[in-house]
Amino acid sequence: MNPVQNAIKNLVGGRDLTEGQAKEAMKCIMSGRATDA
Repeated sequence: MNPVQNAIKNLVGGRDLTEGQAKEAMKCIMSGRATDA
């Protein structure tokens, strides 16, 4: 697991994300928007 995936996992309370959710979260993070996806 790469550092970005690890950070996302921590942000969502340790839950593993699906590939789609992870990509969506990355887009939100990269564009600077918060999300509760």
